[in-house]
Amino acid sequence: MPKEAELGDDFSYILRMANSDIDGLRPITIGLTSIKGVGMRTSQQICRLAGIDGKTLGGHLSDDEQDNLRSAIDDYATTVPWWLVNRQRDLGTNEDAHIVAMEVKMTRDDDISRMAG
Repeated sequence: MPKEAELGDDFSYILRMANSDIDGLRPITIGLTSIKGVGMRTSQQICRLAGIDGKTLGGHLSDDEQDNLRSAIDDYATTVPWWLVNRQRDLGTNEDAHIVAMEVKMTRDDDISRMAG
């Protein structure tokens, strides 16, 4: 665990992305997995798309880097191959999508309602 003096004054202990809290003391690839719908492979790909080293502690990211991560999460489904998204050929829209955060629960509930008839 890094000491307080080593972290610096501009260190963020908690980052807010996709309606989730990300621990700033963890590497960003590990921290992104706390977002529902984002696993390790997806997290690594998001970091590559945002141009950020995945080993960087989340708290050391600048505001611009955080904005790059947010846009990479939002545009993920349109920038990666279809086989990397978690919602392939959606039944309602027939499009590929990658759902995260609260969308996961809402989509699951909609799917269950659709199957129930």
